[in-house]
Amino acid sequence: MSQQNTIEALIAPSLRGLGFRLVRAHLGGDKRQTLQILVEQQASADAGEAGDGGITVTDCAKISRTVAAILDVHDPVKGAYDLEVSSPGMDRPLIDANDFQRFRGFDAKIETSELVEARKRFRGTLVAADDTNVDINIGGDGGIITVPLKHIIKAHLLITDALVAATLKARANSNSKANAKPKQDA
Repeated sequence: MSQQNTIEALIAPSLRGLGFRLVRAHLGGDKRQTLQILVEQQASADAGEAGDGGITVTDCAKISRTVAAILDVHDPVKGAYDLEVSSPGMDRPLIDANDFQRFRGFDAKIETSELVEARKRFRGTLVAADDTNVDINIGGDGGIITVPLKHIIKAHLLITDALVAATLKARANSNSKANAKPKQDA
């Protein structure tokens, strides 16, 4: 199991318990390593909402404390590192088949490890996805291209007016749900 997979396996259950979905854990950096944790509200993911993840600074602080405690006990990262917790953002990475399915109809950029129809980079609208392939409409004469999921090494959403509108709608829905909850006495 890779170091990234080990970290994800260690922290994902606790994040779920707090009501969040782990989007990605990425360890990188040259001189000093940074462990980047991208999270979103589990409810947003379950609802299939587009958006930036809907987390607050307070959420990030709570997640950071939880993740730091887990990593201090299990110590999967050798040496010093900085812990960075954030939402995936609107131009979020697309990690697995569920992400590609969830964001059908939005524009994305995909990079592959192997040539697919004589190219490795694709930019277009996500049309469909299943456990093995992603269909992307690159427009023009290219039309719809089927990209094997196993060859995708990097993919992310592109910020467009449609994505911004969907994000704002998701935030409004999230805020109205939060305001509708009965307040408990302190």
